[in-house]
Amino acid sequence: MDNREQITSRREYMLIGDDMPFAITEAYKALRTNLMFVLGAKNSKVTMFTSAYMMEGKTTTSANIAITFAQTGAKVLLIDADMRKPKQHRLFECELGTGLSEVLCGVVSDSSIQKTKYDNLYLMTAGRIPPNPADLLVSPNMDKMLETVVKTFDYVFIDAPPVGIVTDAAVLASKVGGAIMVVRTGQSRTDGVRKAQDALYHAGTDIIGYVMTDAQPKNGSYKKYNGKYKYYKYSSYSKRSTDEEGK
Repeated sequence: MDNREQITSRREYMLIGDDMPFAITEAYKALRTNLMFVLGAKNSKVTMFTSAYMMEGKTTTSANIAITFAQTGAKVLLIDADMRKPKQHRLFECELGTGLSEVLCGVVSDSSIQKTKYDNLYLMTAGRIPPNPADLLVSPNMDKMLETVVKTFDYVFIDAPPVGIVTDAAVLASKVGGAIMVVRTGQSRTDGVRKAQDALYHAGTDIIGYVMTDAQPKNGSYKKYNGKYKYYKYSSYSKRSTDEEGK
């Protein structure tokens, strides 16, 4: 494994905690503030995180945003809906166990939602990998599950598969209040992001914002983190701004 792969691997499994640089933690908190305003205006509890392709940072971003919301005292549920390549259970060091796939198949139990080591934050893992993830996500059981969890949790964040690879995120899009697209500097292609954006709009959801990972902050106070993390810059959260960027 070369140095770039090692850095990517470390970043892929980096959750907010004592080991995370202050600048990165503050970037997530700034993103939380923006997102809170938008979700409050939309009166929506369910938000989906996705990307155009793999390895763009959606899993880590959704996990850390969920942590920052839980730190406010809100009761937060993070759902790993990437049933083809689940990762959230590894991030949080939880058992894969009974999760989303079992819930959607009708095998429902209290063990489908796990408490994480972070106060107020709960995780529904992807469960065992099913042969038909897209069919499960569009099923009535998905609607029933979301109707149930929004009664218990203040915020529900869904880590969805990449839009440009499988149809899972597109079929899930109509069931959420909005989607956040994660893009990676130097990796995400403009045409791929635009196709993903169009697919989500056609599926019936708004893209309420973009998160850019691997950006190189210009502020001098952040420079010491550039070489190792090159982490992240956020955009304003409004549908209008994203529409204007696409013109």
